[in-house]
Amino acid sequence: MWGPPDESGYLKPDEANTAGSSGQKVNTTRWRLDVPHSFETWVYCQYGPLQLSRRIPRGAVECTASSKVDRTRLEEIVFVCK
Repeated sequence: MWGPPDESGYLKPDEANTAGSSGQKVNTTRWRLDVPHSFETWVYCQYGPLQLSRRIPRGAVECTASSKVDRTRLEEIVFVCK
């Protein structure tokens, strides 16, 4: 997101891929943040009523979210910024 979560400035991913077999899939989404801007950058995740947010350090130039899904059950989400 550009700016804090209450301002709702969602970023469009630069890449989104899905890999895996019929039962297990890994979804990978990547955002490039290397364009200069004056806004804070945040990660925001919502799963049902659960909402999590955290500010991304200013020096980050890329963030990647990876999620593992077994059939219809979400097993793991990993979010890395560098």
